[in-house]
Amino acid sequence: MSDAKSHSGLMPETHWSVIHRLKAEDTVGRDRALAEVCRTYWQPLYSLARAWGRSPHDAEDLTQAFFSGFCERGGLGEVSPERGRFRSLLVTAFRNHSTDTARRSQAQCRGGRVEQVTLDFAAAEARFQAALAVEPDQTRLFDRQWALAVLEHAMATCRQEWAEKGRAQEFDALEPVLAPGPDAPSYADLGQRLALTEANVATKVKRLRASVGEHLRRTVADTVMNPVEVRDELTYLVSLL
Repeated sequence: MSDAKSHSGLMPETHWSVIHRLKAEDTVGRDRALAEVCRTYWQPLYSLARAWGRSPHDAEDLTQAFFSGFCERGGLGEVSPERGRFRSLLVTAFRNHSTDTARRSQAQCRGGRVEQVTLDFAAAEARFQAALAVEPDQTRLFDRQWALAVLEHAMATCRQEWAEKGRAQEFDALEPVLAPGPDAPSYADLGQRLALTEANVATKVKRLRASVGEHLRRTVADTVMNPVEVRDELTYLVSLL
């Protein structure tokens, strides 16, 4: 498997690099990878557990226990790049884990390094109920929650990149325009706020869209084995948003 560099040249990306990091010998790097995976993908798994009929409390325990298992070497089981997309394989691993929770106590499940990531289960439950109201199908509900998690991760990493360049305020001002709604500011309003012409605002919005798109592509590329799968996976996830 070869590495693929992002178009921006800022960071080399290996497809399924998330799994390589989770299996790394470097403990610090492995813990960071665990935190990243947990932070990005715990919400879809919690929603899936709820869709299976688990109570909110049991879904919390199951989700935390699952990610605690990732702290263990070999805890990934059969999750490997050669077996398919990370999205599908994580569901399989989570489903298998849900039938085998007796091998560790709930007290142990709530412990471990996974607690370095704050999980807002109250917000997750509200989000699940809202999603369930419009999408009762378990598979599509999970996939849509996954798509939202991927988008949020891409937006967060994009904002961090802009912040490192001293452009966090600009990012925050322009972000609402990416998904136009009744409350989205006009280019004229943004121009006054940023002391720019409407034409300059339009240019910056275009650049922001491109930047977010690149981060979204990177995030998706990190979850598929073959670079040719990126477009199909990205197209499918965007169709769910």
